[in-house]
Amino acid sequence: MGGEGRGVVEWDVVHAATEALPRAETPAARTLAAKDVLVRRSSGEPAPLDEDLALHVLAGAGVGPEQTLAIARDVSIAKRDSGSENSDMRIVARVEGVHLLATRPVPDVRAPLDLREGPPDGVVIDVLQWDAIAVAVHPLRQHRAPLPSPFPYLPLTPQELLTAYLEIVGISPADAYAAQVTHHQPFDLMGRTSAKWGVRRTGGGPDLPCADGKPRQRMAGGHHLVIAYRDAPAYVEGRARFDAYAAGELKAHLRRGLNLRVTVPKPQNRLMKTIDRVADVAEFFSGEMGHEDNFVPPRYCWPPR
Repeated sequence: MGGEGRGVVEWDVVHAATEALPRAETPAARTLAAKDVLVRRSSGEPAPLDEDLALHVLAGAGVGPEQTLAIARDVSIAKRDSGSENSDMRIVARVEGVHLLATRPVPDVRAPLDLREGPPDGVVIDVLQWDAIAVAVHPLRQHRAPLPSPFPYLPLTPQELLTAYLEIVGISPADAYAAQVTHHQPFDLMGRTSAKWGVRRTGGGPDLPCADGKPRQRMAGGHHLVIAYRDAPAYVEGRARFDAYAAGELKAHLRRGLNLRVTVPKPQNRLMKTIDRVADVAEFFSGEMGHEDNFVPPRYCWPPR
């Protein structure tokens, strides 16, 4: 929290091997940037999910889940401060693109693709929101989750919820494309740092142990769970079991308020751009900087055709 240059990112790599794995070749990696126009969309059409695009690219290359190591969103964590004395610091998580890791080469996308809404046939993308549980078990992002938990029947971390989904649905690793704790829209990690209403931040919090053993200030950031896998009749039954578990045991609405595949808006006309530019110049000369454009363009398809 002292600065982006001293930030540390931790990764968990999980294998489902029953015995030692032989040495493998370096996986092929492809990153698709969210700012690039990779999908054709018109105003009013639904924007693609990161996994929609990644799965169609893999399908076009003939790469199935057996040859896919991971589909992972590229999330940046940035410190934002408008410079005003009254402004609040923000630590913003933002999706910058999507990574594809496979055992076979994945071609680059060189022209906008005509993609239908959703993933390829026979593939499921399930997205769950963690905040419905986090507000109860981990209300202070910069502190360790309280132990013992005030709600022991709830998962304590998003990784525990992800594990529960994989085990209850019964997903085989050979069918899985992605299983990740990530973000969707830009999200301010400082937005929930106190259990008291109206208090936005309570300071940096204590130093907590990190993966390398060194204690540092930490902040929990996972907001969405994304699981993508090849569907099968057994998984249909498994999803019904998980939905019953979420409703009966967790008592949480994990798919409410996700706002996925948002409608692509119309770009501003020339007059509105001129008005916005005049407002920016006026703010600069008045010394009242700090206005920030809240418009977040849809990924991979902006501007629309």
